[in-house]
Amino acid sequence: MAVKVTTFGKFSDTIVFSVLLTNREGTTAEFLTLGATWHSYSSNDKYGNMVDVVVGPKDLKGYVSQFEDTPYFFGATIGRHSGRINCNGSSPFLSENTLTNNEGIQLHGGRDGFAKKNWSIESINEQIPSVTFSYKSNHLDEGYPGKLLVEVTYSLLEDNTITIDYMAMGTEDTLVNLTNHTYFNLGNEPLVNQFIDIDSRSKLELAPDLIPSGNLISVKGTPYDFTGYGEMKKLQNINGLDDIYMLNKSSSEKPKIKYCSKTSGLEMKVYTDQPSVVVFAPKVICFSGVPKNFDIDYSFYPAICFETQFPPDSINHTHFPSCILKKHNIYTQKTRFSFGF
Repeated sequence: MAVKVTTFGKFSDTIVFSVLLTNREGTTAEFLTLGATWHSYSSNDKYGNMVDVVVGPKDLKGYVSQFEDTPYFFGATIGRHSGRINCNGSSPFLSENTLTNNEGIQLHGGRDGFAKKNWSIESINEQIPSVTFSYKSNHLDEGYPGKLLVEVTYSLLEDNTITIDYMAMGTEDTLVNLTNHTYFNLGNEPLVNQFIDIDSRSKLELAPDLIPSGNLISVKGTPYDFTGYGEMKKLQNINGLDDIYMLNKSSSEKPKIKYCSKTSGLEMKVYTDQPSVVVFAPKVICFSGVPKNFDIDYSFYPAICFETQFPPDSINHTHFPSCILKKHNIYTQKTRFSFGF
């Protein structure tokens, strides 16, 4: 079967399902209804070994315990608004609507954002193969006005590409800025031994609380410059990454990010229609439960996350792309992760 649905566990008296997609190459990708989460991606490396390059908990207990400990949002769909919002900002939207926050900042959609919701399986397609998850967010959910219908479709193509297609439509003007929070390691080795190319000349200046000031900073000649397949060993000089890169405008057929491990021979290319990406590569990942990737040293740059999206806090910066979704209009977003050698 190209699509296999099984029970993954139980969360808040609801059943969490796993959806396993398999293409003709034998590559598999697994997704969970909890958080519309990307749980695994397994394909052959250059030696013919099947490897899972998605970093995350092994089981449902690990995901749930992480919510209450250190929320890494492993593989989850983030919404209604990804990243940080300064809820005390100058936007008229924020003066009219009170978003749930922690000391004036909302992160990744609030205290109980989309990552903590058990989504529904809307449809599956054996031919592609693909799965569509849906979630209906209520009026004033985390302070956001209007009801919002959200759908996320994961597809596994025959060329080992994962496509993520997002759709949302609301009954009132609201904020929508969706992304995926999957962590990758292509070589079961520290990131500092790997390489990355980010198609960006600038990143956003951040305050100590990681809220954008609105200013752009050139990355040229700095440790944050990863153009031309820069060595990721520079992460040690900046103690990891949690930074917002503004992507250069270019053809949709040109990858915005290229990431590779010479050890495994695997390369991942990221294509997106979004104007920015939050690149998150922490020095340490502290699991509350058991990780499913046993060979990785989680205390030394273990994984990297590419959150394609509108710039966080764009509601407070008129020169940023607007993340306001007008009522009855349709929000769409598309990001592709292409794997190969």
